[in-house]
Amino acid sequence: MTFRFEKIGPVDSAEITLGDLTIIAGRNNTGKTRLVHALYGFLRQWEGWPGADALFRCRAGERDHPVAALNLPRIAKALAESGRASVQVAPDVLAEVRRCLVNRFARDFSTSALPAVFSTTPEELENPRMSVDSNWRDWASESPVAEEIVLRRVGRATLQYDGNELAFAIDHETATFTPSTPRPILDDVLHQLLLRFLGSDFPRPFMLPAERFAVTNRHDMQEDASPLAQESLLDDINNLMGGCYRASQDTVSFRSKARGEREFDIPLQLASSSARGLADLYFYLRHKAALGDLLIIEEPESHLDTRNQVMLARILCRFVRAGIKVLITTHSDYLIKEINNLIMLSQLDDDALAIQALNYAKSDRLAPSSVRAYIAGGHNLAPATVDEFGVVMPVFDDTIDDINRVSRTLAAEVQAAGEGPLT
Repeated sequence: MTFRFEKIGPVDSAEITLGDLTIIAGRNNTGKTRLVHALYGFLRQWEGWPGADALFRCRAGERDHPVAALNLPRIAKALAESGRASVQVAPDVLAEVRRCLVNRFARDFSTSALPAVFSTTPEELENPRMSVDSNWRDWASESPVAEEIVLRRVGRATLQYDGNELAFAIDHETATFTPSTPRPILDDVLHQLLLRFLGSDFPRPFMLPAERFAVTNRHDMQEDASPLAQESLLDDINNLMGGCYRASQDTVSFRSKARGEREFDIPLQLASSSARGLADLYFYLRHKAALGDLLIIEEPESHLDTRNQVMLARILCRFVRAGIKVLITTHSDYLIKEINNLIMLSQLDDDALAIQALNYAKSDRLAPSSVRAYIAGGHNLAPATVDEFGVVMPVFDDTIDDINRVSRTLAAEVQAAGEGPLT
């Protein structure tokens, strides 16, 4: 799946194909923030797209439109009466339904939602556009596919597709449907199920923006633990910070691992900027993370020293290994260099001395095929080369080469001046 962008801030045109790890680097003011915020908004708003209701209703009555093949009025009626409904839909027809809806949503999002994402007015934007390029028929041919939602007013509703039949069901024990249930409620359930199903390969996004200095939703921290909340990963973040996070009904605190006079336990807002900056990452993993999520982090290196930037690169790789997709924007050469080390590590077998000698774990490997990288600049995104030696990032390498050249030149001049006559 490839996301296309046009006229998004300083970016005239760009394409992003998500990998398990996606990296966007570049100089300041090249559009990285605009692109990832647009992508986050697109994925976040898909399931709650208000335009879907009108589109489903008006198209269902048009025999020549793919949506008509779903026969939504009959399905809603059958669900109200028996809690079950099905319709025969060939994969190519379902693929066409999905293509039409996604393209329509992309147009609606571009014109109506993007200004709100950027906290501006439509007049201040230059006709921005987003679109999605996907292999629709490959998606529709995969079977079985199932989706489930739980609605407070309805109960548990499910949808399954076996490559030929779409089957809808409402759990009788939790359902409050009757033949007299208002049609808008039935439509709402159907539309939510269909949007989730048709966007089943859209990852659920979670974003840590560049300015992240406090946990934003304390309620989320009181929920059950995430199935991906591996203690080893949580410990990685705690070890990085030299302490641990604690949440209660009243406060979030950070407690140091030091003992004696150096030990402290303080409210998070009084902790260091690095501890505050990674708090959301910790609580996301502990309570919210789900398989297939897209974790977007702007400048993960912010407020971290160089050693901790290296360690964070390993932690992000472990997130990927746990089944979470990660997208980062970065200015950190240390982060990229360590990612390159993890890619090279993946080329070695289990018995390679480097794994133990260099203090790596087997879980630190990162296959080059799982990485996509881009360089922002010149009003677009250029794909960066990723091979068995890592990611080629001239935006960092050229600057490092230049400053090293200047340093060598100045050092030579200083040495030459020291060897001359004293004045």
